[in-house]
Amino acid sequence: MRITEQNFQTAVKAGGIALVVAVLLNVYLVMRNVELYRDATKAEQQAGQLGQALQLMQGAMQDFSARAATDPQLARMLRGIQSPPAATSGGAQ
Repeated sequence: MRITEQNFQTAVKAGGIALVVAVLLNVYLVMRNVELYRDATKAEQQAGQLGQALQLMQGAMQDFSARAATDPQLARMLRGIQSPPAATSGGAQ
């Protein structure tokens, strides 16, 4: 195939269109990956915060359980929580 002026002009037009499409596709993919990275970073931060909260709660529970055996007021509160409320036998028949 011989390169003529018409073939050259067609190649330049098609090449320019292909270049614009490739640039737009690359910009879209970069923006999508940045968004995914931002979401993943937020998820990691939330997981870290949940881990810290869990550690604090475990520490508080360990402290509470250590005191519960020796503190009479805590023992009374626990007995009140553990005993189920009395079932009322209403007039439902």
